[in-house]
Amino acid sequence: MDQMNLKQVDIAPLLGGKTRVSEILHRKRALTLKMIILLNRYLGIPLESLIAGNKKESSGRRSWRKTTYQGRTLIS
Repeated sequence: MDQMNLKQVDIAPLLGGKTRVSEILHRKRALTLKMIILLNRYLGIPLESLIAGNKKESSGRRSWRKTTYQGRTLIS
């Protein structure tokens, strides 16, 4: 979001509102398939990066990592 100069309000229509964006950014809610597709189409974020961030580890906690794609730092 920082590299694209986007704020939560800018992506709220894609993800279902400002509250939902906040929950996703604070890792309290996972991305749905629909959200993943919209982020890919409208922001150009690779599907692989978005899907990788949605997988759960065996302990039930998500695994997050930073990825760089075409000069953008993504959390996946």
